[in-house]
Amino acid sequence: MKLWYLAYAGIFAVIPMWLVWRAWRRYRRLNSSGSGDLPLAPWALALVSVALGVLLVLVGLATFQENLLSAGAIKTLTEVMPAPWQIGVINLLLCLSAVVVASRLRGTQEIVSIRRSIYGASIYLTFAWLFVISAAH
Repeated sequence: MKLWYLAYAGIFAVIPMWLVWRAWRRYRRLNSSGSGDLPLAPWALALVSVALGVLLVLVGLATFQENLLSAGAIKTLTEVMPAPWQIGVINLLLCLSAVVVASRLRGTQEIVSIRRSIYGASIYLTFAWLFVISAAH
């Protein structure tokens, strides 16, 4: 059972956090050097970061609910929050919007590197949200 939790944490927490962190790190490196004017990059990074944050909260709530509510300690969280598929559809649109915004980034090799990082994080999060949507039904 512990191995399943490690795989679950890796797939839905560690890998997406690393991908988004890598995109932010590349953006900060280019932005601090002053070599690029990137008005759209922060928007794409913000969209991906919001989708990641909501995914982490949803994974945390699911883990919390599974571990603590099985003992009957508190009321279920599903009565308070919307359905996971509804949250998934909204965040799926955020991820796809980040891909569209990142596709507008043009320029040097460093900007292309930022665009690829945003693509990687967005596409990975898109598949994670598709899994959340399909698992909710």
